[in-house]
Amino acid sequence: MGRRRLSFAGLLAGGCLILAGTASVHAQGVSRTTVRFAFVPLVVHTQFTNGLDFRAALDRGVVDRGVFFWQHGLIERRSLVLKPIRLLVGSEAERLGGRGQFQLGPVRPSQGSSAWVEVEIVHAAGKADDSLVLEIGGEKYEIRQVLAALLLAPPAGGLEELRLAPRALSPGAGVPVIEASLTTPLAGLGAVAEAFRGARGVEFLVARSPIPIAIDRDVTTNGPADRAAVPADAPDEWRDGDRVLVRISRATLEQGVPFVVMVWKDRTYKTGPDPGDHDPIFSPSHRHGG
Repeated sequence: MGRRRLSFAGLLAGGCLILAGTASVHAQGVSRTTVRFAFVPLVVHTQFTNGLDFRAALDRGVVDRGVFFWQHGLIERRSLVLKPIRLLVGSEAERLGGRGQFQLGPVRPSQGSSAWVEVEIVHAAGKADDSLVLEIGGEKYEIRQVLAALLLAPPAGGLEELRLAPRALSPGAGVPVIEASLTTPLAGLGAVAEAFRGARGVEFLVARSPIPIAIDRDVTTNGPADRAAVPADAPDEWRDGDRVLVRISRATLEQGVPFVVMVWKDRTYKTGPDPGDHDPIFSPSHRHGG
């Protein structure tokens, strides 16, 4: 299926997710597994002092009204981030370590007091080492383009944060954040299938547009933001959203997939450094992913 880049104007009030990419699954021996994601802005994440508080709010703290800063343990539903989800299929999935027959089933958005988006995965009988690959994000939008934090929520409770590792800063440690424009097919980047990292049977890889930025140099209503010094020949690139690839093995689907939390922040457009700002981080040669 061809790649689509999505604008979320008009979706914020719609409460829906865009889904694309399915593969045929034979009726015989079909199983269904629900994978749960929560997409929240950084400003919500920073309101909680520990993983237990945050997990409780994700499980049962969402409300359909405004939340003031003194109302601890609550998340306003309209603050939840909307992200497209795509199942990779065919050769694109295979080059990223995917194999087997999977299909994207119904998606149930956040309901009641839960922040979890439920994604149903349909999978046919196959080999134990079969794996599916999902792509989350990758849209063009004005806010919440950058993945700020990645956490797993085990069934027993609590949260476990997985370190994000932009390669220019700390190669070889944590979940890699690689540089790749939205027009770059990740399946064609060579050994990218071996770059996935994760825990509890779920692996991740983050692809981010290679534009020079300064880390957390601005503050918006959605929390600290990257200020992107976008080159004149790429004025639209600052809107490129991160692509988060999620690889899940068949064994993990059958045993139980931990819930996944993705925290998103803004990348604020900036034409250049502030007057008198000689911070070398703005140098064109300093190109990392924030």
